[in-house]
Amino acid sequence: SGMIHPDMATMLGFFSCDAVVPADVWQAMVRRAVQRSFNSITVDGDTSTNDTVLAYAAGEPLAVEHHNALEQGLTTAMQQLARAIARDGEGATLLLEVQVEGAADEAAAQAIARTVCGSSLVKTAVHGRDPNWGRIVAAAGRAGVPMDPDAVALWLGEHQ
Repeated sequence: SGMIHPDMATMLGFFSCDAVVPADVWQAMVRRAVQRSFNSITVDGDTSTNDTVLAYAAGEPLAVEHHNALEQGLTTAMQQLARAIARDGEGATLLLEVQVEGAADEAAAQAIARTVCGSSLVKTAVHGRDPNWGRIVAAAGRAGVPMDPDAVALWLGEHQ
């Protein structure tokens, strides 16, 4: 797969649910799940012009108390597919997952993660299996998000 960068990938994604969820609730669930999955991957930094995710919900009405579980399942399914797309990227030999904790909000965390994952210097270090934490912290610092450098704790796998 190629042209993989936030705003999904060059792909068509189809998801279905055998329960009825109010349209506005379902649309919000799908939007959040796409943001946390397909819009969070990058391989080559190029966006595609033909991405689509279709998500259908039909069947028996789903009780409101089950909406969170449904959204978690939908997000997990989309994240698994997004990881598979990233692993299959042209020239991809490794999969780097960035987790940001302690950011002001999810948007700030995503901005930091996207900047780190999109950094050519970080990609070079990862590919060379060189744990160059300076490149990672520098990328995080230029994400355009307020950050206290003294509060940064970086883990590479199980190593801090």
